[in-house]
Amino acid sequence: MITTTIETVSPALAVEYLRRNAQNRKVTKKGVERIARAISEDRWLVTCQGIGFDVTGRLVDGQHRLHAIVEAGKPVDILVVRGLDPAVFEVLDNGRLRTAKDTLDVLGHEQSSAYGAVLKTLHAYAIACSRPGVSMFNCMTPARMENFEVAILSTEFDGAQQWIPFGKQIAQTCPAVGSISGAAAALYLGARLNPQATREFADAVISGANLAPNSPALMLRNRAPAKERNQSGEPAQVTTFLLVAKALRFWIDGVTTVRSLRINSFERALGHLDPVTTRAFQNNAPAKGKR
Repeated sequence: MITTTIETVSPALAVEYLRRNAQNRKVTKKGVERIARAISEDRWLVTCQGIGFDVTGRLVDGQHRLHAIVEAGKPVDILVVRGLDPAVFEVLDNGRLRTAKDTLDVLGHEQSSAYGAVLKTLHAYAIACSRPGVSMFNCMTPARMENFEVAILSTEFDGAQQWIPFGKQIAQTCPAVGSISGAAAALYLGARLNPQATREFADAVISGANLAPNSPALMLRNRAPAKERNQSGEPAQVTTFLLVAKALRFWIDGVTTVRSLRINSFERALGHLDPVTTRAFQNNAPAKGKR
């Protein structure tokens, strides 16, 4: 007989349940960290996905969630299913995985595919900013986000989708901008600091009209594609995010003449720039004057 209950699973109980694990798929570190982060940040929600045991008491589903409970060190309420047929293990997770686009479609968001990519970029940025020494380049992962994580990010970064059309036009205008989502993510963060200046910057980059020589907007328009980007395997979203954020940061701060938009070694090692603080960047001395 199959039974379902909502249980509070503590780290100690999770360890006990994991002892019943046998012949399960390999645990992925990033998968565990993703769920543990949600638990630690109180973003965990009870869903129809939980942990499952067959009729013999063997754990057949939910090992990543249990490992995450242990790593987070916090108890959570979770669905527990018991009495499953042992053969169920062969068909678990064989269906098509729900993508960020699928989740955003369900939530009623437009431009869901592009919006999912923007959220992923902003998510990587947030992780890098919160973890000293961790590069944003290392936070962009091809692994899918959990459904609840996508839903939470869409609330946390609400309004980011309105910058997607601007990101698209900038990507079409600027040879060095290789990612719509990277550009849109940078614009969104800039708008949280100064929405008017960010809109003016986007319009200036797209139109190219009346821009002074060496203006941040003109420098972004004229910058040649970085040939080394594809060879290094660095995510285009991050490279684009860094370039657009850097130009936008100068614009918002009133810096009218810049020598270069090159991402220097310090910034590349750091893996992220912060367009929502007043920190100075490393390889350009501010010069006041006409934009």
